[in-house]
Amino acid sequence: MIGKLHKQASNWSIPDAFERPAFDGSRILQALDMLKEHAAAGLLSAGDVELLRLAGERVIHMMNSMERTASNWGMIHADLIPSNLVFLEQEVRPIDFGACGFGYYLVDLGWTFSYIHPSFREQLLQSYSKPIRYRITIPSG
Repeated sequence: MIGKLHKQASNWSIPDAFERPAFDGSRILQALDMLKEHAAAGLLSAGDVELLRLAGERVIHMMNSMERTASNWGMIHADLIPSNLVFLEQEVRPIDFGACGFGYYLVDLGWTFSYIHPSFREQLLQSYSKPIRYRITIPSG
């Protein structure tokens, strides 16, 4: 399902007036600023905030060094967690696109990884990397 979403996004022509947030380095910087506020309020230790700051800077550097192409950057759901997935027969379908925006497709995978048991992560990657087969439904009548 995630692969299908990203395949669709990679082929989508974005309308001129369409606007959504970007999940890029600026979003990470905003989150790091919030962590500083939590540390100042005594909710987090300064050491934890420093560790997260260093990790955030590494991620920003990595993101800034990646070329954005249709195969790795586009519209993402940005909130693919269990409560935003519904099942119809044997098929999973995403709901609640309120957080969607532009970002690396890896953001969707990473977000989903953080909510599933580690034993399912390899299966998710294998499924994601399989060629997409579309099921065509022909209405009767």
